[in-house]
Amino acid sequence: MDDSTPIKKIFPYLDEEEKVSLFMDDSVTGSNFDDSHDSRDPTFVIDEDESFDAENVDDHNDDNCDESSSLVQTKKFIVFENCLDDILNCLISNICKCHVDSSDTIKEYCGSLLKVSVFCTGGHLVKKWLSQPLLGKMPVANLLVFAATLFAGQTYAHISQFAKFMNFQFVNKTTFQTVQREIVMPVVDHSWTVMQDHIFKKIKDSNRCLMLAGDGRCDSPGFNAKYCTYSLLDMETQEIVVFVNIKLTETGSSSKMEVEGFRRCMTYLIEKGFKIELLATDRHVQIRSLVTKEFPKIDHQFDVWHLAKSIRKKLLQKSKTSDCRLG
Repeated sequence: MDDSTPIKKIFPYLDEEEKVSLFMDDSVTGSNFDDSHDSRDPTFVIDEDESFDAENVDDHNDDNCDESSSLVQTKKFIVFENCLDDILNCLISNICKCHVDSSDTIKEYCGSLLKVSVFCTGGHLVKKWLSQPLLGKMPVANLLVFAATLFAGQTYAHISQFAKFMNFQFVNKTTFQTVQREIVMPVVDHSWTVMQDHIFKKIKDSNRCLMLAGDGRCDSPGFNAKYCTYSLLDMETQEIVVFVNIKLTETGSSSKMEVEGFRRCMTYLIEKGFKIELLATDRHVQIRSLVTKEFPKIDHQFDVWHLAKSIRKKLLQKSKTSDCRLG
């Protein structure tokens, strides 16, 4: 991620009401994953001395980036509640030297965050403890779960079911989707924009024509696909230079999504001032027609892998006929 984009800089995407629900009590679900019963704890409040002052974020950008990187690299462990209780019950009050009263220990949850307030038999506060650090008022592990689920190509249904079987304390679906939409995805989008600008700069500095390889990938095979991602790769650097996501509703037919994605990618690069010398794709009939009509000066070739796959398929079919014999 680019150093100029600390996670807290994304918070302006949220209004004040959303910030409160995300960082304070909206994540309190325990092991209950029924979204129709959104159990919230309005008493859960992160102490001011335990949180970061978001208003001064601009003065701490560099520190925040270093801190964020450190939090990602820090080892995390699975801790059972009874094992944690064994440690807490060993504490002694510095005021009256009394032992901890386990019946008076208060535990509060915010998604995967556990906040513990430990009191002694004399009623004195012995220790206030958080199971994970905070980034602003966001529990770090919650944020990492949101991001890791997306980066691993998983969904909330998969990760929440895993947590339910393990009886992990986890966030609810509404919070998960809101944080991914308002925080994680803007960061990903910005990171890609920065990376793409860097790639474009290298190409322009080299003053060369592009030799591209393109292909599309749909979310499901056949003619039932709802989404298609078309990508163009620079064969010299082996880097993706542009990609687009196409929805079925934009074309009206799943068979038209790939060619529409191809058209948008090519148009985008040409509008950016790049000269395309060579293009390699599969033998998609609509793309072949489009290149001939709209990009006639580009040397259009067929990708060897797709061509070899097609030849192998035809040879296998031919080998199964009755008149096929050796010699």
